[in-house]
Amino acid sequence: MRKGRPHLPALGRKRTNRVGKGSIAWDDAPEFGPKKYVRVLSPKLKKDLRLLICNRRLVGVWTHYMEAVGPGHKGKTQPCTGHRVMCAGCLRKRARRWKGYLGCWAPKVGEYCIAEVTLEAARSCHDLINPDVDLRGRLVYLQRMGDSANGPVMAKLLPYEAETYLPDELDVVGALTRLWGYESDAWSGDDRKPAV
Repeated sequence: MRKGRPHLPALGRKRTNRVGKGSIAWDDAPEFGPKKYVRVLSPKLKKDLRLLICNRRLVGVWTHYMEAVGPGHKGKTQPCTGHRVMCAGCLRKRARRWKGYLGCWAPKVGEYCIAEVTLEAARSCHDLINPDVDLRGRLVYLQRMGDSANGPVMAKLLPYEAETYLPDELDVVGALTRLWGYESDAWSGDDRKPAV
């Protein structure tokens, strides 16, 4: 592998020998399925992200930022369920913000992750929300601009030319649903694409 290319495990043909109960299952590599909980990543100040996109499309959802409750806790993004009475963010009159999420592979650590794409990042790279563009197998580069920890994020799509294993697509909606503690039918699902 050439210098500067992301490292992914080179997986070969899977061999399974299942003859009957108690037989040995032989494989030439472990399965790299996603863990139950997948980390959501966004670029930090002076720490850009370069991730391999596993999914064909970005998944968008309207969210609320919920401030921390008590010392030592961090605020977090929660989905807007679209119900003015049942949505905690709507009840607290928090602004709705669109966020996009990409199922990705983090080459440096060798695990699945979800890249958070802000509205500003989508504006800087329209191909992220273009339904005619297949994102699978490309690199997404996310960079926080300015000197602020919550400055705008810019995005670029880069080609990925390595001849290595491309992980399976990630169930982004399922992973976020588990992470946020919601049932999948609680999502409004109508507002997946922002007006940019």
